[in-house]
Amino acid sequence: KKEKKEKKDKEEKKEKKEKKDKEEKKEKKEKKDKEEKKEKKEMEGEEDQGDTTQWETMGLKELQKEVKRMAAELNAWKTAYKEEHGKEPTKGTLRSSEIKGVFEAYSESSAVLKRRKAEAS
Repeated sequence: KKEKKEKKDKEEKKEKKEKKDKEEKKEKKEKKDKEEKKEKKEMEGEEDQGDTTQWETMGLKELQKEVKRMAAELNAWKTAYKEEHGKEPTKGTLRSSEIKGVFEAYSESSAVLKRRKAEAS
């Protein structure tokens, strides 16, 4: 009986691991597909409107504060990059580095902020 139970437990554990691996593989594929779709849109010069809705729903003061925070984070990263590499980072460097998410969010949010300020005046 003990051997049967151990065998059953082992099989269940193996099934759980296989299921988890399958889910992780699916998530990675979905993420890769999403990134490829976004890159394709960027290559075609289209703006990804999906993420801008986050900025659209913010109040103007909150949006200004968030843009300012991201600008400070980007500037700190650029300074550290310049100290390490002896040159300013390019936009390509920003887009392919660990700061990519902040750079993209800053670009989107500052565009929304600029448009909303123009609409207000």
